Amino acid sequence: MNTRTNSRLLGIVLVMLFAVSSLSWAQDFVELGNVKMRADSPLAHGEHPRLMITRADLSAIRERMNHPEIQTYLAQARELVKLGKADSLLLATLFQLTGDKQYAELAKKHLGEPSWLPQWSLAYDMVAEIMTAAERADTAAKMLAVVEANRWRPRLLLCLAAWGNGLDEELTPYLEAAFHEEIRQRMRHHNNWSRGRGGSSMGHGYNAEHFFGPVFPAMLGWSRATGEDLSRQWDYAHNTPAWYIYHYLPWEKSRTVINIGVTRDGSHPEAVVPHKFLADDYIMLPITQTRNGLGQWWQREFVGNMPQPSWNKGLEHSYGLAGRLLWLDPEIPSISPERFPETRLFPENGHVVMRSEWTDDATVALFRCGRFGTIDGTDGRNNLDNLHFIIYRKGGYLAPDLGCVHRVNEAVWKMPDRSNVHGFSKQTIAHNTITVGRKPMKLLNYDGRVLAVVPRGGQSDIKMPGWFKAWGLDYEKERSEFKQGQITAYSTSPEFDYACGDATHSYPPERVKRITRQFAYLKPDTFVIFDRVARADADLEIIWNLHAYNRPVWTGRTTEDKLAHPDRSGGHFAHTEGDVFRVAEAKSEMLVTTLLPREDGRVVRTIGGRWHDFELGGVNHGPTDATYARLDEREGDGGVEAVGGWRIEVSLTNSATESQFLHVLQTGDRGVLKPAAVSLLTKPERVGAKIILDGRSYEILFSTQGDTGGHIRFAGGKSLIDEEFVTRVEDHYDRWSADPRYEQWMTNDYMRTVIFPYGKRPR
Repeated sequence: MNTRTNSRLLGIVLVMLFAVSSLSWAQDFVELGNVKMRADSPLAHGEHPRLMITRADLSAIRERMNHPEIQTYLAQARELVKLGKADSLLLATLFQLTGDKQYAELAKKHLGEPSWLPQWSLAYDMVAEIMTAAERADTAAKMLAVVEANRWRPRLLLCLAAWGNGLDEELTPYLEAAFHEEIRQRMRHHNNWSRGRGGSSMGHGYNAEHFFGPVFPAMLGWSRATGEDLSRQWDYAHNTPAWYIYHYLPWEKSRTVINIGVTRDGSHPEAVVPHKFLADDYIMLPITQTRNGLGQWWQREFVGNMPQPSWNKGLEHSYGLAGRLLWLDPEIPSISPERFPETRLFPENGHVVMRSEWTDDATVALFRCGRFGTIDGTDGRNNLDNLHFIIYRKGGYLAPDLGCVHRVNEAVWKMPDRSNVHGFSKQTIAHNTITVGRKPMKLLNYDGRVLAVVPRGGQSDIKMPGWFKAWGLDYEKERSEFKQGQITAYSTSPEFDYACGDATHSYPPERVKRITRQFAYLKPDTFVIFDRVARADADLEIIWNLHAYNRPVWTGRTTEDKLAHPDRSGGHFAHTEGDVFRVAEAKSEMLVTTLLPREDGRVVRTIGGRWHDFELGGVNHGPTDATYARLDEREGDGGVEAVGGWRIEVSLTNSATESQFLHVLQTGDRGVLKPAAVSLLTKPERVGAKIILDGRSYEILFSTQGDTGGHIRFAGGKSLIDEEFVTRVEDHYDRWSADPRYEQWMTNDYMRTVIFPYGKRPR
């Protein structure tokens, strides 16, 4: 007897058993290989639909259809059908909601050949019931072929959709493997990130859509098909709305996120909403399950109203439409961002996002020290940017990173593929952080093969086994979920935010013994940054880097450094007899004051402009003549890639074991900004800044010995702020208790997914 006959007989036996089952049968299980499922589950019964929804769900889903908001979405969906713009998933959803077979027939036409993309399986599952047994069997054979041919692509949904059509024995090993890979392993991995409240292990710039898209529907399909509800165990999705919203720049005039990581454009639809793999449909389920008021506002105001790119005209209002129709609870109120705190910590990614207010006039800062992502595998294109910070104000970046983050960006600027991404922009030098050493460092495999090269004293995404021993860590225990950087201290209040990052494990131990950055934001427009670096060798040059779109202007003496490039004038300058740079962008400007190192112990340089904008090791990575011709066409606008941009370098001339940098950054309106009075403060084992601004005096001190710490003193509102900086992560809003919004934060159930992760107050 062949395997297909065996499978058919197994199905007949199961049907007979179900026919005589008692009420207690619902608690029994059947097995598929080593995988168990509930005996009363849709998969065991052979029912369709069984992935995105089940027959048991339909009555409750259809009862919502008369609600005015759902009727609006239904009308939009029908209009898209008339325009010929409805995709197979939306058409299949309409069929299940209305019972109209015309939608099912249209969905079948749109499906095409089976695909590993999740939406294919979900759409097929909802129209399978109108197919003949022969059609389903033929489609199942094609699905099996896709499963066999795509070993590294998601396969679980295809296995679940094809099950029960005479190929179960062939599908079983794939189903078992996919369950463990796509559910157990990935759910554990992503929950590690979700404890950090969102983001993506593929890199912080991907804003979750790549993993939310394939993994969430796999988990959803398994839960629906087998009766093992995993959706409430998977915290990752619950945090997605707040991740996006806290990373939005002031948005009333544009839909844009902070341009960090590998997001190719902050206004690209897949950066602003999780549209990849139609994840904007699936996000509707966790918004409803967690009664997420901020998520409800986000899906109504952003997900469903994203402007479409010119090549996609006609799809207005289609984002998330299938998910809205199936899951949205119209009774959950929308709670807008301005009712939430302006600052939030994302610990796994290591992001502290701070803003002065929720308006277009806001100053927004992001300080980063956390995990590196894993996109493109080992030595991929994730940025090596721990201790990096970004400052944005009134439409412009005053402290951006530089370079292309994607081959798409390189193509726009007529650069050779990956020449800029790998040669410059992913490297530490392209970010507002610190490099230790100038010579490149080769990382060798056990057989002497070069794994990668760490350029210009930068951080490394490859971690050599011997490094763990140097750090006092167990390689086997740490390597799988290793955190290269960590926010070690954090607090927030209406008057100031503070964070400390430790990036020691981001650098080769042959270069760095310890490196920390303390980042204080004095609201609304001033930043104090203190760095401590213990280098492994006194000959290694420590360089503090800050980038700008436009050439920084120095208050002292500037001379051209002609030795850097004897064959090409311009691009390299030395600065003396001063302390302050002025950086201008859009409607704002920033004053950068160097307090440490002192003038007699430092070298200050600027490097940039054409043919020097992405310079590393004497080579300008990426730009061609065509690049700068395009820059002329754009009238000098170098885009978020900062073509034609500049960097400030501050380095020390001493060889002390541990060195410090201290900078004060003051932002304000362009042409109006009045400089604060800034001076160096020194006390035993502490150093800091005194800042007099608008009649208020600040005294900020940082520890120079032992553990990180310090003190802050200034008059804040009616009270005097006079306290030590925290030395641990205080992940709560207790310091906001005088804020009129605070009582709602503590009591409103619709706000808990932001204020208290998973609805629980931190201990």
